Parts: sequence; C-alpha cells; structure tokens
Amino acid sequence: MSELSGHVRRAVDAIEGSGDEDHRAAWDIEGTTPWLAGDDPVSGEHPVQEAVRTILRDIGEDPDRDGLARTPARVHRMYAELTAGYHVDAQRLLNGAVFDVDYSEMVVVRGIPFSSLCEH
Repeated sequence: MSELSGHVRRAVDAIEGSGDEDHRAAWDIEGTTPWLAGDDPVSGEHPVQEAVRTILRDIGEDPDRDGLARTPARVHRMYAELTAGYHVDAQRLLNGAVFDVDYSEMVVVRGIPFSSLCEH
C-alpha cells in the first residue's frame, strides 16, 4: 500500500475502528470529521487542486476570488475523505463479524455511516 497522507490515515483508522468508539459515534451526530480537525492536509498545489482550478476557469469562474480561493483544497479533501475506504483493510474492519447462522429473517443494523462513489 502506498503511504497515505495524515488525514487519510486518520480516516482509515477511524473506519477500521482503531480510534475512540464513543468519539466516532459523536462525529456522526455532530457532523464533524475528527481526522481533519486542525489539519490542512492538502497545503500546496496538488494535481486534484489544479484540476479543480481548471474546471472553475473553464466554466467562467475566477478560482482566485475570495469565495472560491479555498475551493480546490476543499474538493481535494472531500475526495480524499470519500475515497479513504479504498485503503481500509477489510479483514480488520470486519473483525471476525462474518459468521454462519441458521436464520432466514432480515437483520437491520442502524447508525452505520455510509457513502458511495459508484461508477454507475
């Protein structure tokens, strides 16, 4: 696996359950992302940021104006966070939670954050 940036590593650790479980429940309620708190994970220009700047210019916007100046970094952080799950060790995440049972009813589990960037 390639070396992950600090905020992505913290997101992966939180997803895999190596962080404070009570805190993880709180961030879902509070709408915060603890692995990004106090961190500027994408300082400097990154190819993702330059691509966002290009898109903004191509749609007639000025990526340097006050309202958009930090948008390329925000978009970069957003994609890093949304795709952090690609770096998760599935075995560690499941932690032995897959098992056989003789049961044919639906099981509903609530309170599990989910997001997707499906190709379709």
